[in-house]
This record gives sequence, structure tokens and C-alpha cells, in this order.
Amino acid sequence: INTTIDMRDLETLRQAVGAMRQAEIIDIYATAGNYYMAQNFKLQMLEIGVNVNVPNLVYEKGLQASMSDETHFAIVITYEGRGAYIKEILGILRARHTKILLISSPRLKEDADYHLYMVPEEHYYRKLSAFSSRLTTLYLLDTIYLTYFSSDYDNYLKKKEEYYHHLHQYFKSEH
Repeated sequence: INTTIDMRDLETLRQAVGAMRQAEIIDIYATAGNYYMAQNFKLQMLEIGVNVNVPNLVYEKGLQASMSDETHFAIVITYEGRGAYIKEILGILRARHTKILLISSPRLKEDADYHLYMVPEEHYYRKLSAFSSRLTTLYLLDTIYLTYFSSDYDNYLKKKEEYYHHLHQYFKSEH
């Protein structure tokens, strides 16, 4: 976490979240274990009234990227671009003029509008597990969420409380 904090670029984060807020549609492209963290981010955003797409299957990712345009904002999560068709997805998104936030190791040199870095110390084949990249990804997604939330704090807090109130009323009446 300390290395991630040292590597973060707050201006890039601020600019990326600003572009994200301007987008009509937010899509996240993630592979392997990052998919579940993307789903968690999707749930957090839904709690404040912001819909996020997280396609799972390779075909679904390709189709979502092909539908994308300048009204979309894409978050692409990959350690070094080895995941299923990530480089191809990035190519489609660039061709479709979609703003891209790439969350990856600094070793990945792909063209993106914004780049936030994962800790690069994991060796792809010799690691026991993806401990540091998993913590880094979760930290970065939580930081993006908090930055997004704080950009209109009172409004998002009101929405979150309203949604929870409705959920509580519904579940209370069902049991």
C-alpha cells in the first residue's frame, strides 16, 4: 500500500474522475481476479446512482468496446496486458475515441488517456499469488470511488441514504 501511495499521481486521478463524471456510460474491462474487484466497484457506484458496466466474457468485452464511443469512459485493469484480449480491447477503445483509464504495472506501455500504476514487483510466473497487485487494484478502485463520491458529496450521500431507506422499507415489509 505504501508503494502504491508513493506511485499515485493525484492530478491524473483528479482528471480521470473528472472525465468519468462527464461520461454517459462507464465500462470496466478486467481479467481474472480483477473482475471481482471491478464488480465490487460497480456495486459501490450503483449505491450512489451511477451505473457501471463490467462485461465478463471475451465476446461481451469486445462487443461492449465496439459499442463504445466518446460518450463512454473505460477503465481497463490488467497487470501487464496478458489477460484475454486486453490489448485488442484497448485498440478498439482508442479507435472508438473512448477516454481510457489504464490501471496496470508501469511495465505496460499502452496508450491511454490516464494511467494509474499497480505495484510492479510481482513476477508473473514465480509468484505464489497476486497479493500486491490485488491490494493495489482494490486500493486504486476505492480511491477512484472516494474521489468520485467526494466530487458531489452531499448529492451522493443523499442518494445513498435514500436508496438504503427504500431497501430497508422493502425488506422490512417482506419479512
